[in-house]
Amino acid sequence: MKEFSLDDLKNLLNKAFKIFLKIFDFFYKNFGVEGLGILVFIFINLISFFYFKIPSFLKILGILSNLILIFFIYDISEKNLKRRIEAQKSQNMILNVFELLPYGMIIYDEYFTVIQVNKKMCEIVGLSKEEIVGQKVKPEMLKSAKFKILAQILFPSLSGQIISRKQEGKVEITEVFFSEPTESYFTLWTLPVFEEKKTVTKLKIVQDKTAEVLYQKNQNEFYSIAAHQLKTPLSEINWIIEALKNPLTDSEKENLIESGLRIVKKTIWLVETILNSVKLESGKIALNIEKIKMNDLVEEVIDLFKKEIEINNINVIKNFKVNLEIPGDKSKLFLALANIIDNAIRYNKPSGSIEINIEQLHDYLSISVKDSGLGIPKKEQEYLFQRFFRASNVRKIGKEGFGLGLYLTKKVIDLHGGKINIESEENKGTKITITLPLQESLIP
Repeated sequence: MKEFSLDDLKNLLNKAFKIFLKIFDFFYKNFGVEGLGILVFIFINLISFFYFKIPSFLKILGILSNLILIFFIYDISEKNLKRRIEAQKSQNMILNVFELLPYGMIIYDEYFTVIQVNKKMCEIVGLSKEEIVGQKVKPEMLKSAKFKILAQILFPSLSGQIISRKQEGKVEITEVFFSEPTESYFTLWTLPVFEEKKTVTKLKIVQDKTAEVLYQKNQNEFYSIAAHQLKTPLSEINWIIEALKNPLTDSEKENLIESGLRIVKKTIWLVETILNSVKLESGKIALNIEKIKMNDLVEEVIDLFKKEIEINNINVIKNFKVNLEIPGDKSKLFLALANIIDNAIRYNKPSGSIEINIEQLHDYLSISVKDSGLGIPKKEQEYLFQRFFRASNVRKIGKEGFGLGLYLTKKVIDLHGGKINIESEENKGTKITITLPLQESLIP
């Protein structure tokens, strides 16, 4: 029998090393960690059985024991495979829930490197998952237009106004307000999801409360603005009545009466805007369909704001390519158009312009109003048709308004079976296009 020396062992290991690495890799991928120790034992046993001179019955016994071990490994691997499949199913289920949650969710490590985000979080920060995952977020990113919102959420104390902060167990709850890039309100829940020694992975849940907070804020402002806007025309009417008591020429009387009628008509428009908004909320609104000459109706609306157009030196450009009658509720369409043109004047620049186009598009009449005004921040455009919504840039400069105009306009256009589309860019202007059916059969 050959003696087993250290040199023999070295030669044996050298010959087996490359093969062993391949088998090791295959075995690890397919059978898991549990079988690796047994694999090494079997491997050395098999080589020793055939390399050294040992009795045949011991070889047979060794082979049988190795077969038993192989069956044992197979049994372990089957169980491991089932466990891995179940674990993968659970992981996929968690990831699916993670994606479908209505709140933004972001997981990051102690170095603020992002590990995972869900779809809602991508929407909130305006970035794709590929742009966020793996990104190491730093305070310097607060100066970056692209990553500003992401950095604000991870470093709220450095970038926002903390409204409130409290600790509930391991969960930190923060209410925060950001003034840039647009007015935003968030509730942030921060909690550790994995802790080992000094390594901490955190989960931050983000609820965008901007629409909710602004709705309440705008609703509160509505009452004072409504009172002020109704008081102004009433004061003007009172002044006209007082002026008519004095000796006047026929021309002066005619001008005062004309101004008074315009103010009364505008006051009625303001009141009807408020009343129709309430009716729309309760669903108690119906259309009184008649034939309407839209060109004439648009001219009436322009005349309603004649004074404001003159004061602000607005250049009104009219491109009426057709002169058609359409079926509709005249008073409600007047309200809708008045709200659109009022916005175009109110939020325009001094000596700005308003371009009004009327044209036929197949079975519909298209009316567009384009202004050269303030425009609407991109992030806020999804809220345009909400009741009481007013854009942050408008609020900053103190421009008054009900926050009902576009809400009411969309409802009226929808009732007529039409559509409304808004294109806007901040500091460049807004274009609002409405399409209305030419046939009564197309009205719901």
